[in-house]
Amino acid sequence: MKEAKMDGRGAFVFAALSVALGGCGIGEIPPKSFTEEVQIEFYDAEGVLEEVHYRFSGDVWRAASLESKTLRLRSEDPSLPFEVVASCGPSYHYPEGQVLFLRATAGEVQNLRLPCSLPHPYKGQVSTPIAVSFPSILGGVPLASDDAFTFDGSSGGQVAPGGTQVAYLGLPPGPQKASLLVYRGYGSGATLLGGKVFDLVVEEGRGVTANLSDHDTVETRTWIVALPEGAYGTVDVLYFKDGMRRYFAATPSYATIQGTEAGRYAVFPGHGGVYLGRLNVHLSYLRSGSLCAQECSSQVLLLEDTRGLDWAPGLPSAWGPGQLQVSPDGRTWELRHPGAQGYEVHVRGLLYRGTEALPLAFWTTSSLTLPELPSSLGVRYAASGEVFFSILVVKKGGLDALGAALAFQETSLSGLSFTSATLSGAQFVLGVGGSL
Repeated sequence: MKEAKMDGRGAFVFAALSVALGGCGIGEIPPKSFTEEVQIEFYDAEGVLEEVHYRFSGDVWRAASLESKTLRLRSEDPSLPFEVVASCGPSYHYPEGQVLFLRATAGEVQNLRLPCSLPHPYKGQVSTPIAVSFPSILGGVPLASDDAFTFDGSSGGQVAPGGTQVAYLGLPPGPQKASLLVYRGYGSGATLLGGKVFDLVVEEGRGVTANLSDHDTVETRTWIVALPEGAYGTVDVLYFKDGMRRYFAATPSYATIQGTEAGRYAVFPGHGGVYLGRLNVHLSYLRSGSLCAQECSSQVLLLEDTRGLDWAPGLPSAWGPGQLQVSPDGRTWELRHPGAQGYEVHVRGLLYRGTEALPLAFWTTSSLTLPELPSSLGVRYAASGEVFFSILVVKKGGLDALGAALAFQETSLSGLSFTSATLSGAQFVLGVGGSL
């Protein structure tokens, strides 16, 4: 069990007790040794995790013992670096497999999810017919046949005033919650008319009914985003409540934005839950530097718990000149993005198993030199060739926040504030290296 650190009040109470006990002749209490526990969970939807190794500060690699695909490490020094490496077999998103590498300290990372394999988009989902029954008037507004309804911003259909419409939604089997919205208009100009949070049981061959005559109270909140000249992107708000097996929409769909845009999203005050604002923006392409011989795509992402309030997010800063340098052999990465709390880097062309290139994903809180990996992995670094990479800097929320959106737990998403900047489409030739 992880032992809690004392805050300032705890230290005061501890000191007071020491004085009191000393006055009774017990003497000085020896200092207690505290340990930091780090929990690394491998998100492995397709069951392809092969082997995991770890080490502390340049020690020898040790085979890890996992519990439910979770590695727990204990460190008595929160500033002591540790490294974790994992081999993942072929999966839908990574047909060749991939290697995962992490370097951090217990003071920087306590709970992190590393994606070994993501869910197969067509596997395990049940196409579920949901019959939505509509009243003629919803929330005091007469419904029209050109009004629409949605579950997730894309699945849904046209309203049938006083009738029923059937829509299909892919869901994992089992009991869960879902929600839907009814709206008029499109994009940022849509008007929210009503909605419902309901329970359902998903199983093959079984349909579901959602009756909007018994609809929920829906309130509207606003969002507003201002982008610089040349930038464009999308914004939406997702809804999640424990019991849901996926995210649902709090906005009718994502809105395409350029310049300054404003819109609305729905909240269900009687149900609680988390409203996760998502802002994804493409900035001007970078064309300078040997790592951007052609074009580098610069992108920023913000995920934030809006707390069901009006939302006016600021824009994270993007990658800029002088913030990245890669050594000629591709092993040393100098990462200097201002305000960075961690980096996630995806590399192709640097690591090989036999003659086959393996994708390498690594996470670090600072610049690093990639180490020699355990021999049992059977991998080697390339001596020549082109290396392609994309790199994401975590600006807010830390590396621990990277896996929160995969957790599907309200407690993990509540209070989430995560910002990142991505540089992609970059490449360099081994033996040359380069900088941004």
